[in-house]
Amino acid sequence: MLAAKDIYDIVLSRGDSLFPLGMSQYLSNTNKPIWGLLIDPDERRFHTLFGDIAPEDLEQFNTSFHHTKAGYRVNAKGYFPLLTSDADVFLISKECLALDAKDVEALIIHELCHWYIDSGLQSKKPLGIGSTDKLKAKTWYRKTDQENEHITRHTLPFCELLCAVSARAVHTYKSFSNREALIASAMQFDIEGGFRV
Repeated sequence: MLAAKDIYDIVLSRGDSLFPLGMSQYLSNTNKPIWGLLIDPDERRFHTLFGDIAPEDLEQFNTSFHHTKAGYRVNAKGYFPLLTSDADVFLISKECLALDAKDVEALIIHELCHWYIDSGLQSKKPLGIGSTDKLKAKTWYRKTDQENEHITRHTLPFCELLCAVSARAVHTYKSFSNREALIASAMQFDIEGGFRV
């Protein structure tokens, strides 16, 4: 099982190396922290995973507990106005930490794609999307729960970015033997579970 520091390190290292504007530079430019929340479905609470989250901020998050496998929220203060800081928040469920390290990495890459789109960086500093990425993305997009796209944000542009980033990740980190395996792992709860019944 990966420790909190391992999760934090993967978020930063993949965020820094797989996108045109890295996570560290983004956090510096926006002068905001990144906080990690552990989703505990048994207790129906969020717990601090990483970052300096004040107790009153943690309580704010717990006023609106939602269970999901993983997530990323840009500008959390927009959803929780009483937070003491407008942090970005990475979330991961307790049961996901028991997955193989490479599957946790794939979930993190998935959530980093949400970060890059939701922060507006894909519009301002885009990662190039090739024709192969676009073709593969259409296949993955058809497998998603499109009826819940307004919640999941698994749009065609998201799938295109995930395909492009996955190719870079396979080349850079070698955790997966090919892009398809990484994408399948990254989307495992959105194709075989999640909102699908």
